[in-house]
Amino acid sequence: MHKYLVSFRFEYDDGYSDRYDSFIETIETLFAGRHWYGTTSVYVFASYKTASEIADTLAYTTKFDVTKDQLVVISLEHIHLSETRGNLENENVLLSILGADS
Repeated sequence: MHKYLVSFRFEYDDGYSDRYDSFIETIETLFAGRHWYGTTSVYVFASYKTASEIADTLAYTTKFDVTKDQLVVISLEHIHLSETRGNLENENVLLSILGADS
């Protein structure tokens, strides 16, 4: 089992609520045991999936819009295996800090 921090941001527009609800419904199926959701748009949880599998599931099986929404899945055990999806600003800086840009 692996530990992850997932952070996300949805562009606020007419489809915001549908995209957000779809995303939350799906992320809550990925937990293997306890999870923490105590700050805006951040989940911390354990899962048997890889960071890439989690990112793909959230970005491509929900109403998440990769052209305007943002998703970061950070592996807390293997930070260089972290993943991003969507329209992130300064993504190369984030990946460089995480060591995931290689």
